[in-house]
Amino acid sequence: MRIVEGRHGLSERYVHYIFNEPPAIDRHIFNEPNSTLRTQFLKHPLMHFKRLINYSIMRIQWATKAIHVSSYPYSLIVDSGNICTLSCPWCPTGRRDTSRPRGFLRFADLKKLIDEIGDAISWIQLSNWGEPFLNKDILSMVTYCKQKGIPKTGLASCLVPIINYERLCLSGLDKLEVAISGASQHTYEKRMGGDFDKAISNLKALVSKRKELGRKTPYITWNFLVFRDNEHELGKALKIAKDIGVDRIRFVGANVAADACMTMRPLAENIEMSTDLVGLGTRFSHFTKEGKPKYPKTSCDLLWRRCAVSWDGSVFPCYMYCSQKYNLGNCFEKSFKEIWNNETYREARKIVRKSLKQEFSIEEYDKILCAICTYYGRYRYRYWD
Repeated sequence: MRIVEGRHGLSERYVHYIFNEPPAIDRHIFNEPNSTLRTQFLKHPLMHFKRLINYSIMRIQWATKAIHVSSYPYSLIVDSGNICTLSCPWCPTGRRDTSRPRGFLRFADLKKLIDEIGDAISWIQLSNWGEPFLNKDILSMVTYCKQKGIPKTGLASCLVPIINYERLCLSGLDKLEVAISGASQHTYEKRMGGDFDKAISNLKALVSKRKELGRKTPYITWNFLVFRDNEHELGKALKIAKDIGVDRIRFVGANVAADACMTMRPLAENIEMSTDLVGLGTRFSHFTKEGKPKYPKTSCDLLWRRCAVSWDGSVFPCYMYCSQKYNLGNCFEKSFKEIWNNETYREARKIVRKSLKQEFSIEEYDKILCAICTYYGRYRYRYWD
């Protein structure tokens, strides 16, 4: 077993306990010699040539903070539906938030998007704010993405609905993250509002079926969101995960990642919520005991390398979007290329570029999500200084 501790981006403090090393398909693209796209390109150079060129151009334009870009994002999050049977209190779907339309992604709409930009995409996740297995077409969508040559496909699930595990293992899915935030019925019910034994039973059945089929994919990660009231169960969860045979268990601090809109709040509110969730200065806290962010200033790259698409085609610059009013266009009604470089997207890139130099005025950008982000917009300087 290997232990990896650190942070992901600005919002997640994590500890990984890795029982089985991830295959190349699960490693960050181009960061290791046998990384996903490089490996795939060497095997099938014609199929992945456009992806290689797109990735290279994207890196250059991100480094120069280009406003108008000629590349597509190399990774994509497409929500298969924002409906879930659980009631996680920190999730807008779990809270039954009615400010956004609810529904499921249609297979025909996904095909339209993938047919347009699939040959540039190196990684796609077909879930965001809901339970993907409630969408009856989800495995067909995964298979279609693999047929179009996308090297890495992923899903994040609570693994509550009834699933055909054999079909899941044979669908081509590369990575599955299963959210179980507790190691007993008491903590699981408090934080997710479901049946712990059922979730564990489903996870066991999936691992067993994968082993029976002799498959190494999907690579299965148990995601455990850490709160004050379940932190005492980390050791128990680790033992259960090892006994079941998952590939990895990932403990993530319930800080910014615990609420879809937390990055969009003032510092004082963020500190108050973080204190309530995991305390200050703790292993999984986002803040020190003095209330200072643990992580250094950094530059956001999402406006160049990734975007999020809701089930209805609404395009957002960030997967942490919390309101429909921040969408930048609909890629099921227009071409993605048109939206990717429309006026609002260009203004968002200007915000990130100007925020590095402390130049922009917030009044200019009231309707753009990036302007109110804690890290790059309205609260950036009082947050960090």
